[in-house]
Amino acid sequence: MVYDDLIRHIQEKNVINLNNLIEPSNLDSSLGELEIQVDPTYELIEKQEEANELLKQVVENTNYLKEIVQINRQTQLSTEELQRVMTSIHEIAKANTKEEADNLLTKALETINKSGETAQNIAILFKILNGIYTMAMIKINQPN
Repeated sequence: MVYDDLIRHIQEKNVINLNNLIEPSNLDSSLGELEIQVDPTYELIEKQEEANELLKQVVENTNYLKEIVQINRQTQLSTEELQRVMTSIHEIAKANTKEEADNLLTKALETINKSGETAQNIAILFKILNGIYTMAMIKINQPN
């Protein structure tokens, strides 16, 4: 009875139109009848955003290929020495923690500095090293 009086009072005061209001006793059965529809346009936009993000990651991951080719052409190191330097750089990608990545970064910097490479090529190696370290940090910090 109180419920009906409240609705009548609200309607008389023209506060809100409650003609279609669900009564509390019917709420559970009314909720079962609700249908949630997802706009297909939203799903397409979401998929496009995921694809764009993936493409951005591919570009970031392949940016350093040009530098790797350049260092292979210009190096004064023997194949074995260059392989040792590049291996020390790529080891960072295997890191599972920031501490491990930092330790591997330090080792790679030492390897590069001791390599006897030209200053220009050392700069390229540092750029490659920084890129791989950055990608490792992104991987480490991503929630699973």
